[in-house]
Amino acid sequence: MVKYRYGINSEGKVVSADSLVGIEQRGSYTCAGCERELIARVNGKIQRPHFGHKAIVECNGETYLHRVAKLAFVETFRNCQTENRPFFIRFSAPRICNRFKSLIGLVCDVGSDQHEYDLTQYYTDLRVEKRHGEFIPDVSLHSTERPEDVIYIEIAVSHFLSEEKTHSGKRIIEIPVATEADIEPIRSAAIDEQHASLTGFYPKINVIPDVECKCAKRNYFAFYVFQSGKAYLNHGSLRYLDSEIQRNRSSLIWIVLSEQRDSENYFGHDNKTPNKMFVTNVHNAHREKVPFKNCYLCKHHGRNWDKSSSHNIYCKTYRKSCNSNDANDCDRYRLS
Repeated sequence: MVKYRYGINSEGKVVSADSLVGIEQRGSYTCAGCERELIARVNGKIQRPHFGHKAIVECNGETYLHRVAKLAFVETFRNCQTENRPFFIRFSAPRICNRFKSLIGLVCDVGSDQHEYDLTQYYTDLRVEKRHGEFIPDVSLHSTERPEDVIYIEIAVSHFLSEEKTHSGKRIIEIPVATEADIEPIRSAAIDEQHASLTGFYPKINVIPDVECKCAKRNYFAFYVFQSGKAYLNHGSLRYLDSEIQRNRSSLIWIVLSEQRDSENYFGHDNKTPNKMFVTNVHNAHREKVPFKNCYLCKHHGRNWDKSSSHNIYCKTYRKSCNSNDANDCDRYRLS
């Protein structure tokens, strides 16, 4: 709900009611929403200082918030230019580790770096509601040295960026303003990702050196198929799996890694429980036409219930327990 904590003075500047407490000569103020006269009510002990309309009128709260926020940005930015103070925009840039990119097929997210830019150092020309190409932004910042370098400032009270603007390739700082509290970050000359949505900003990704790698200890499953046709499932840290794969690189024809989250979902407490992760990878590799044989693909395989055996597969044609890789030497192997 709008509390009318801001008014516009005779010089067209945004004034906070809080700043008028204890001041006798307060001057005259108008409403940014309806442009009618306001009265400063700053001496009460119950309500926070605010402005009230001198006469009972209908005033659109959304219009009020939009205009106050826009005027606050313009005024604050120009004051920063005049007083040689910074107007900061702060955003985060991802930090990644690609030490094991070739192994797991992706980079590891290891947090972010905070970047801070003073807009007054890059943009000297501020324009209010001036057409730029096919758009009329609330405010636009222009660089005199780089005419093509423009930032749109959009105040979003109830209407947010259109699809056309979002995908226009323009750099846009969209500041959502739901209450008067959202105007304070603008007046503080420091806007970050908590206070605004940044479109078209592409911060440089920081690739950390290998010595700072923290993902080497993360546990993964590794499913291998060897040239011999035998398949294995290994698990351990990325550092360990990387060394194992490098050691056997010349004899491997298929490698799939997936992050280990809950090993109990895949490894039973005895040898009679089929390894779900292994079986899933066997079927996936078969669908990808990897040249290998495995008893889990054979129509003669069944589950071994013999507790004295160390294997969990029972061959129905040879009537014995076996390891799934025995299929490579079996003359009765038939795909199911």
